[in-house]
Amino acid sequence: MLNYQKISKLNRTIIGTLLLLVFMALVMADAYASFFGGIIFGALLLQLYFEARMFLSTQRKRNN
Repeated sequence: MLNYQKISKLNRTIIGTLLLLVFMALVMADAYASFFGGIIFGALLLQLYFEARMFLSTQRKRNN
C-alpha cells in the first residue's frame, strides 16, 4: 500500500491520473467485448431461427 504522505503532490496527481486511465481502458474493453459478444450471440440466434424454420418446413412437407 502506498504511503501518500511521502509522495509529492505532483506524483500523487500523476498516479491518480494513470489509475483513472487504466480504469477507463478496462471499462471500454469491457464495453467492446459486450457489444461484439452481443452481435455474435444475436447472429447465432438468427441462424438457429432459420435452421429451425427450414427443419420444420421439411417436416410439414413429409407429414402432408
